[in-house]
Amino acid sequence: MSVNDGTPDVQEKMNEVAVVALVCGALGFLAIPIVGSIAGIFLGLRAKRSIERSKGKEGGRELAVAGIVLSSVGLAAWSGLLLFGFGIDVLRSIF
Repeated sequence: MSVNDGTPDVQEKMNEVAVVALVCGALGFLAIPIVGSIAGIFLGLRAKRSIERSKGKEGGRELAVAGIVLSSVGLAAWSGLLLFGFGIDVLRSIF
């Protein structure tokens, strides 16, 4: 019960997809490079959209955003490393 107005407090439910997006972002950054990052971005956007549509019934927006950011950084880092490796290989074949 709420102390002020007598109406019951509504406890927001944690969005599970947001948690999975954060885990995919961490795995994409550390263990499963490209696939985990892409999954983290997709799931994070999906969770964020679902949380916004729930109008306060679901929580976890911060987790969804963290999953999107971590996945984006991981994807950029791994893509950069992959392109750098291809660039070195091309330079070796030229010279």
